[in-house]
Amino acid sequence: MTTERADAVILGALPQELAAFERRMQGGIWCGARIRLGLTGVGKPAAAAMTQRLIDRHQPSAVIFTGVAGALEAGLRIGDIGVGVAAIDAELDLRALLPGWTLGRQFDGGRVFRCDPRLATIALASGVPRLFPAYIASGSAFLDAAGKRRFIRDVLPDLAADIDGRTRFPDLIEMEGSAVLQTAAANGIPALAIRAVSDALEGDAAADFDAFVRGAVEVYAGVVEAVLRGLPSIATQLRP
Repeated sequence: MTTERADAVILGALPQELAAFERRMQGGIWCGARIRLGLTGVGKPAAAAMTQRLIDRHQPSAVIFTGVAGALEAGLRIGDIGVGVAAIDAELDLRALLPGWTLGRQFDGGRVFRCDPRLATIALASGVPRLFPAYIASGSAFLDAAGKRRFIRDVLPDLAADIDGRTRFPDLIEMEGSAVLQTAAANGIPALAIRAVSDALEGDAAADFDAFVRGAVEVYAGVVEAVLRGLPSIATQLRP
């Protein structure tokens, strides 16, 4: 396979996202960075497969994953944008086999997959409104309001993690983030997840979900642009 090196690979689960990013690029360049885009599709297996494929092909200095997520916190509103701190696979459960293990723990002992703090710092300082640092849970179902209530009751307590010195519970629920971060980590590639809140804790996704995504991506594209502009200042630190 021929390697065509990229400064960053940008992934999205939905075609509306990639279309918005393509409009901002000229000759594969966005904000001075060489970019390759990838459509992961929905779900953890598809996301992991596309992430690995693009890492193999382009050996990027960074992986950026964008998309939407449901809120698990009452204070979050539709349109808020979570800049990933970490993500966890909310379905990986080996506790029946290995008593004493925690939900999400891998055989190698890993459990929470971290976003790169340098990329997250740049993103949070982008000036785009309504950003917050997010701990993300990844499942295999798009939850409606009733589903989120069940998740909070039955699963959320077991997803507590010590993140940056304090116990945190996931703020967001979606379907790919932990897989992208896990794959990037396995390859030693710094990664960042950016997730727009598509539905509040006590609400379902917008009736016109396509319109919501098209509007949201126009906002969080500004976060992506800030990260791309900041890449040169930390490129030697990020380069695998």
